[in-house]
Amino acid sequence: MVLNKMNLGHKLFIGFGIVIALMVLILVYTYINYDNQTKAVDDNLSSTEIIQESNSILISLLNMETGARGYAISGTSEFLEPFYEGREEYLEHFSRLQELAKNKEYIEGNLKTLNKRYEKWYEWETAQIIANREKVNAGLFSMEDIVAIVNSQVGKKEMDAIRNIINNVIDAEQNTLNSRYDNLKKAERKTGYVMTFGGFLTALLSIGISLFTALTVSRPVKLLIQATENIKDQKYEEQVRLVGDKELNLLINRFNEMQAMIKYREEQLNIKNEALKAQMAEVNEATKLKSQFLANMSHELRTPLNSIIGFTNRVIKKSGESLPPTQQENLLIVREEANHLLELINNLLDYSKIEAGKMEVHPESFNLLKVIDEVYQMTKTLAEGQNLNYRQDSYTKEDIPIKSDRMKIKQILINLLSNAFKYSEKGTVALSVEKKESLYYIRVKDEGVGISEEDIGHIFDEFRQVDGSYTRKVGGTGLGLSITKKFVEMLGGKIEVCSTLGEGSCFTVILPDDIENNEIQSEMQKDENSSLTYKKKIVCVDDDPNIQRLYKQYLSEYEFETIALTGREDVMERINEICPDAILLDIMLPYKDGWEILSELKNNNHTKNIPVIMASVLSEKNLAYRMKADEYLIKPVTQEELVETIMRTIRKKQGIDVLVGDDDENFLNLMGQFLKEESMPYRLAKDGEAVIQEMLFKKPDVLILDIMMPKKDGFTVIEEIRNRESIKDTPIIVVTAKDLTNKEKEELHERTSIIIQKSAVMMDTVMETLVKRIKEKFENA
Repeated sequence: MVLNKMNLGHKLFIGFGIVIALMVLILVYTYINYDNQTKAVDDNLSSTEIIQESNSILISLLNMETGARGYAISGTSEFLEPFYEGREEYLEHFSRLQELAKNKEYIEGNLKTLNKRYEKWYEWETAQIIANREKVNAGLFSMEDIVAIVNSQVGKKEMDAIRNIINNVIDAEQNTLNSRYDNLKKAERKTGYVMTFGGFLTALLSIGISLFTALTVSRPVKLLIQATENIKDQKYEEQVRLVGDKELNLLINRFNEMQAMIKYREEQLNIKNEALKAQMAEVNEATKLKSQFLANMSHELRTPLNSIIGFTNRVIKKSGESLPPTQQENLLIVREEANHLLELINNLLDYSKIEAGKMEVHPESFNLLKVIDEVYQMTKTLAEGQNLNYRQDSYTKEDIPIKSDRMKIKQILINLLSNAFKYSEKGTVALSVEKKESLYYIRVKDEGVGISEEDIGHIFDEFRQVDGSYTRKVGGTGLGLSITKKFVEMLGGKIEVCSTLGEGSCFTVILPDDIENNEIQSEMQKDENSSLTYKKKIVCVDDDPNIQRLYKQYLSEYEFETIALTGREDVMERINEICPDAILLDIMLPYKDGWEILSELKNNNHTKNIPVIMASVLSEKNLAYRMKADEYLIKPVTQEELVETIMRTIRKKQGIDVLVGDDDENFLNLMGQFLKEESMPYRLAKDGEAVIQEMLFKKPDVLILDIMMPKKDGFTVIEEIRNRESIKDTPIIVVTAKDLTNKEKEELHERTSIIIQKSAVMMDTVMETLVKRIKEKFENA
């Protein structure tokens, strides 16, 4: 009856209180037994030590007795050593035994008796045995007298009494140990019984409370869970109906009220959502149209601008001093302004891509320090004519490896560094790199105009510029920092800024050292490698379309690219455009016959080195060779004969096979253009491992090698080449931007032919020097 008046909390409190009280009682009883056992163990240790010390005293007395008897018999003083040593040991063990026997009256009484007996025995042994034996040694006493003293049994009686006392002490302590052991075993059994019975009783009570809780609470909880499922499925009609404890009834009523309120609010929310959907559709359509407009306009503007910049660069380069200085200056202005306009348009295009969700991340592994150097070279012209200094700091002098989107990081740094130059009229612009764990901290700091506290919260907003005459002076779209922030976030990083108006600003870009995107990286590498594949081109000049078709089938199986000419077009112009690796030339052609075309080819500086294979039904081999044809085939030509002749001719004309190893694709492409203009066949490798593989596949006549490359650097590649018999004598020309130490230069001079610093001269000069050195080397060979 009393339990029925209690609520659920009180019932649970009483049940768990009984369980806890029972557990406390068991713990208290266990602790008391544990404390008693601990004290018993300490007492046992003391008794064990008393027994050990007593045995040690017996051993000391035995040594003394043996030493005295030995001296009495032999008269040799060496026997007295154990006697006196035993004396010292006895005193030490007796003193220890006295400490252990404190508060033990029985042992203390025995020890007093023991010490008196010992002193009496010791005095008799020294005065009667040892002293008289010394008289025998002096001739004042006889051995018969010594034997008589020993046979008197005085010393033996005293020693027997001493041993009895010690044995009594040992027996007493051993009996005490046995008694304590029995008590410990009894206490252990009692503790086990109490813990077993108490644990069993506690478990029963816990099970009972759990069953009670389950029966009282689980059903309402299940009903509430089902009700929440109904709310999730938007079934608001079914309410929870259950009579239980006072608290549960209150909870159920509140839940039903909440369910009704949710139903009402959801109805209101659906009305508002429909209105929002209509508004969002209009906003999305407007955003889409804006992005499309920006993308189309940026593309339409950028295409002619690229042509303007490209042709302006070519005119500046090719005109030399033929143009007046004023015109040269005008062209430089055109190029500078076109680059500025292109930068603005690129920002708009990037922004439109980001808005349209089309901006992608293309990760690759590269050297961050190299990108920073490239960015400075691109932006340093902004500091020209101003009283500005530039400082670059790094946590290491070595390469800084990072796996991220190289172009986006480059654009981020260009935006920040160009802003630092543009918004500063004096002082120092500093760029620093620091690494903490797996994050790079790139800081760009200037001493320029700075940003006010009011504006600093808006500098990353689109189309927003800080007000003021200086901002209007440097211009811009207001998109640079917005795009920078979005790029940083796309790369898994963040950007921070601190600034003081009139003192300068500091932008900090925090980026991970690896954004983990191997699939994109592998696809990029695949595309990049495929773009470097060089497919040999064969121009077939024949007016018979069937012959053209046959030649194409023959050669396509061997990965040749076949270009067909009928002789009706300007053959020389087309060959100059195509720059083929070999030419198949028929004799009987419209407009110009094969002999005339052959003569033009061999007398033209651009085409004279291209192999020409004459193919005709006429037997004019001698004439063809006199006119410098490389090979002559008489139709009909088999596939084997055609392919073998082309390959043999190309190999013979190649003369020098150049392999270029460098991880800079721009350098590879530029090197390829120069080598191709010189009619030198070449192969490209983008890392150290690829260089070794290419050399093992076919030994080149010369290797042009960079030092800083991924997978294997130039030093490792040179070491492997010199250790392989088949390729160890390959001439190596090192072209590197690395600042070599004297030791590195000496090592390279010993193992390579030529060392050229990329940074020492302009790129065109580097290429011209390389080609010249290659030609000189093989002309002298």
